[in-house]
Amino acid sequence: MDAVRDAARGRTGHDHVIARVSPGESLHLLPATTHRLVTWSTVHDHGRRLLGPPAGDLLPAVDPDLVRSALLDHVRDWPTWVTRMTTPGAQSYAVLTLCRAWQRLQHGTQLSKRRAADQTVADRPRWAGLIVWARDWWYGSGPDTDPGRGDEVREFVTELCAAILAAEHGRHAVR
Repeated sequence: MDAVRDAARGRTGHDHVIARVSPGESLHLLPATTHRLVTWSTVHDHGRRLLGPPAGDLLPAVDPDLVRSALLDHVRDWPTWVTRMTTPGAQSYAVLTLCRAWQRLQHGTQLSKRRAADQTVADRPRWAGLIVWARDWWYGSGPDTDPGRGDEVREFVTELCAAILAAEHGRHAVR
């Protein structure tokens, strides 16, 4: 809880560690950086209680500008991260995650991967084939034997990140 509270206040100088569990992988211990704010704010605002107190009672509210800043930091890092994504699962995750970032930064709402993909197909028709592939692979439990679409995914991530950052620059220029 200290890690979440400190990150929600923009204080990441502490050495907090959080645990992350991903299906089929061992437990990951990660630094509690502001990168986690996007997830924590979504859980705070829209999380469903499975057991215990409601998420809104457990997690602190996060300033929307701090969430936006954390999401933009993510966007800046994706062109580097995607170069290491060689499996079709990682590639589809990259495409869907960038669709979610695009939609949240454009419209202020966190969407599911599926809904963000569907809306981004309409916004970015040049990439429709890739986005549909990523969505269908992800939700159809695509096989690891799929050759993936590495070059295309890297190009998509680079282009969409640049578009997001340019739109953000324009947003600040208008203010």
